[in-house]
Amino acid sequence: MMMVSHMKYGALAAKAKAMHARNLKAEDFIMLSSMASEHQIVETLRQHPAWADSLPVLTRMELRRAPLEENLKTAVFEDYRRLSRFVPRKDRPLYETWFLSVEIEQALGFINTLANHRPEDYRLRLPERLLASVSFDAEKLLASTTYDEMLAAFAKSPLLPVLKQVAPTSERPLDYTAIDLALHAFYFQTVLDRVHGMYKGSTLKKLMANLGEQIDLANLLRALRLRRFIDPEPDALVPYLIPHFQHLKEPFFYSLLEAKNEEQVWALIAKTKYGSIFSRHNYAYAEQYLLEFRFEFFRRAFHAAEPSLLTAFAYLELKQTEVRNLIHVIECVHYRIPKAEIPFYLTGVDRLSFSFMNA
Repeated sequence: MMMVSHMKYGALAAKAKAMHARNLKAEDFIMLSSMASEHQIVETLRQHPAWADSLPVLTRMELRRAPLEENLKTAVFEDYRRLSRFVPRKDRPLYETWFLSVEIEQALGFINTLANHRPEDYRLRLPERLLASVSFDAEKLLASTTYDEMLAAFAKSPLLPVLKQVAPTSERPLDYTAIDLALHAFYFQTVLDRVHGMYKGSTLKKLMANLGEQIDLANLLRALRLRRFIDPEPDALVPYLIPHFQHLKEPFFYSLLEAKNEEQVWALIAKTKYGSIFSRHNYAYAEQYLLEFRFEFFRRAFHAAEPSLLTAFAYLELKQTEVRNLIHVIECVHYRIPKAEIPFYLTGVDRLSFSFMNA
């Protein structure tokens, strides 16, 4: 079986590992965090082989988060394109679901500006050369100032039915959280449908196990956010969960909402498969724990002995983590965050080695 996997996915895995070898290491983040300004960081990145093509010479105005993030994310999209050449034809429908998550991010970006009554602030965070690959009308989206105008921009997108279903009405105001949950539930359901329709046997079992853990983490994050921001009755939980449960079953989420305090919440999580991540780290917000677990999950998948399509997904997730870390380091330097505190903003970077090398 492993020999078959190497024959089918060996070239894809080799390409992904060659690309990964160029990416930033912990020592690179240590060096960047020690720099005097965000401009110095960007100039250093422009000399790095993994980032040179994504970072043109930027003015000080372009060093703000939005345009900087746009340039950094170009590298992720370019890597998606490079890997696509090595994806077997049969696997491409599943591989392309990654781009569906990109479209969801663009939709939510606009909806967020709409929720804050500043639609004119929306920026399309996609490289121009990739606009031909998206299903929505980028020009219409950039010109939109209302939810209905955004719907017109997504007229040919698979996201349209979901966006219509959660559209604001006279009785129901715009609810960013509900839209976010609905779009990501649609994403996971699309992936589940394609996995079930395209694979069987051990491949199906492996993909479902990996996908199931991702959904577990997404549901856990939803429940913790609901508890923090909405504090709903347990019966109101069901519409917010993706209806697929791997290791975390429905009764667990009800117990989570019924917990009387945070100590009980963490005690419940500690008993699950995912409890170890909470014991090894000390973060202020649950999102940071889940990002760390997600990073470890995809790092293991990337370095697995048996290559698969998951190798490509894992590479893209690790690259996105690198982008988030870069943005956090640049912002920490900009706001003069003490160097000893910078690791608390990063994912997948060992704090002990970071502190030792910064000493």
